[in-house]
Amino acid sequence: MAKRNSNTPRAKAKANGKAIPDGWIPVVAYYRMSTDDQDDSIEQQRIDVRAYCKRMKYSIVREYIDSGKSGSKDHHKRVDYHQMIRDAGKKNFELIIVWRMNRFGRMGAMESVPDKLKLKRAGVDIEDCRQANRLVVDGWAGCRYGSGGQRS
Repeated sequence: MAKRNSNTPRAKAKANGKAIPDGWIPVVAYYRMSTDDQDDSIEQQRIDVRAYCKRMKYSIVREYIDSGKSGSKDHHKRVDYHQMIRDAGKKNFELIIVWRMNRFGRMGAMESVPDKLKLKRAGVDIEDCRQANRLVVDGWAGCRYGSGGQRS
């Protein structure tokens, strides 16, 4: 990942109203759970993601939560997910951090193309905190896995 330029909008991003510390990267967290009886509760995802971000020197500028929303059906009901995709275009964050990649979604490849294109244009990748895997959005429908936590 390229080093942030202090003149970019991302460099001016704030986390909880405070300036992001030097050397830290602005990110957002996305939490999703389909049903209340899942082991991967929103609170457990939040605990793990926050601890990971602290270790990686990622500053969470916003958290998006879709509770009780399927990752594969009724995609249109995932309100915070869609807001997050729109917000990526504002270029205030560089990564979306998820607890596990399947929390981002279980959509088919073709269904996810428009969202992946928006993320690609914004220069935003997705990182799985459980496996430190980064999903690099690099094609019209494609993604590739890179090493999570790569910093330059």
